[in-house]
Amino acid sequence: ERFVYGLYTECLGRFPEDEGITYWCNKLKNREITGKEIAYQFFFSEEYFEVSRNRYTTYGVEGDPYIEAYYKVFMCRASDKDGLAYWQSVCQKDYEFKNLYLFDGFADSKEFAEKCVSYGI
Repeated sequence: ERFVYGLYTECLGRFPEDEGITYWCNKLKNREITGKEIAYQFFFSEEYFEVSRNRYTTYGVEGDPYIEAYYKVFMCRASDKDGLAYWQSVCQKDYEFKNLYLFDGFADSKEFAEKCVSYGI
């Protein structure tokens, strides 16, 4: 439940509705979906793109809130200086596909795998 709650609050910037949190928690409990797959559903939803358009208007500045959302969701922490610089450079090289690069980089990380294990998913 904490994992799903974090997706709602850190990714979508809102509290989950009862039906939504129940739906996603049941999918995880029944092993119908993985942590990476549920995160993908959130990060590539229409709602996320709408939220990110309004919420992440400071792209490219130190403490980039767009990149910070990935750190919070996937790693439960703020970025470190070197990590932030790396992801900013990746996003600046190919801005059009930044969400995909960020998602794959964070979702396939050892740190996220450990987080999923700690949540039992």
